[in-house]
Amino acid sequence: MSRLTEDLLTLAAWNRANTGSTCSVSAPKELLRDALESFREVARPYGVELAMENSAPDGHVKADREAIHQIFSNLIERTR
Repeated sequence: MSRLTEDLLTLAAWNRANTGSTCSVSAPKELLRDALESFREVARPYGVELAMENSAPDGHVKADREAIHQIFSNLIERTR
């Protein structure tokens, strides 16, 4: 329930800002590494083992780090 509340508050803040997302240029490997560090221990009790393959794409993407973080959080929460 607290996760749902947090998601709704985040969505409301994005809608209020009405300025678009706060995107920055990042390496996909860096985004994945950040997600692994943040969620590895959270996922383990649910029987989910997070790992990154060496085949993660090179280059850079324009992404909203907070949104990416939220996506990974939602995916892990759904495994319960």
